[in-house]
Amino acid sequence: MDAYLTAMLRRFGLSHARMQRLFPLELLTAEARCAACTEVGRCRRFLAEAAGRKERPSAFCPNALLLRQLRRRIGTMHEDGCGGP
Repeated sequence: MDAYLTAMLRRFGLSHARMQRLFPLELLTAEARCAACTEVGRCRRFLAEAAGRKERPSAFCPNALLLRQLRRRIGTMHEDGCGGP
């Protein structure tokens, strides 16, 4: 598991274990994208910055849209009472 993806998941309020359980195919996609990413320097800087960062993941991260969508889907699951632990 790539440390950058784990950290990015946390920034989006997601956990690797939960993603693996709820969205295994999407997580595989995210892992492949992360492994092929050419923006490691920007990712590293973003993850090292405090919450008041200037750059948004959508400017460089190939997983930003997917992670936002998954976060939204989990929110919907909670609203429907299907979120689980």
